[in-house]
Amino acid sequence: MGPIINNRQQTANNVSYCEPRDAWIEVTDKQQFFYFNIRGRGELIRLILHAAEKDFVDQRVTSAEWTNLKPKIPFKKLPVLEVATPNGDTVMLTESMAIARLLARSFNLYGNDAGEIYLIERFNSLPLDNDRPSVRDDVDISSLLEGIYSSNLKDADNYAKIANAEQIYEYFDAIETALRERKGTFVAGNRVTIADLQIIVLIDTIDRFLSKFKHDCVGKLHEIKESVLRQKPGVAKYLRSRPVTDF
Repeated sequence: MGPIINNRQQTANNVSYCEPRDAWIEVTDKQQFFYFNIRGRGELIRLILHAAEKDFVDQRVTSAEWTNLKPKIPFKKLPVLEVATPNGDTVMLTESMAIARLLARSFNLYGNDAGEIYLIERFNSLPLDNDRPSVRDDVDISSLLEGIYSSNLKDADNYAKIANAEQIYEYFDAIETALRERKGTFVAGNRVTIADLQIIVLIDTIDRFLSKFKHDCVGKLHEIKESVLRQKPGVAKYLRSRPVTDF
């Protein structure tokens, strides 16, 4: 395990807990990513780093390591991205979507104009839509699907018996609408962005929790994934070699 565990409290090492400023705009190749040996909220960040073909250490934290690590990091939770900035400082970035958006902007995986940014953010915000009845604004689609899985259903075809099944259908209806309105191969045009990498995460979730789920948009999601893999060989290589995890 890298310096995040050993030297985290030593200010002499130029490690910063505070909000990074100008130094973190130009992220270098010297990065350590700390998350558990699952995909979860860390997989989008891993995909962004691989899409940009950046060298980084993928620190998959064990339960024993987490016990020692937790008191030493901001907000006491993972993921954390430890970044060595061009001026020699080390900064710990926290909160999964904040990290993902920062990296996407740094590595040209974000929108080039307001219109593209809107399409990206609209797509990535769909799981957090709190207008759907009985779905809190802090619950995303992965949580809903995990709830279905944990209900001990032996056959995914029976998921309609779960109270949130209607919300899941509505979620995928919204995705289908968003994909229908796109003007290009990908969510925001003809260039891979963070939204398209989020689709890979979504497909992982479908495969894990609803392998028999039927919706017209699922085929479109797979088409976008295949286009991403053709344009981003680093992502394709990672998906072939990443560890097999429960979720």
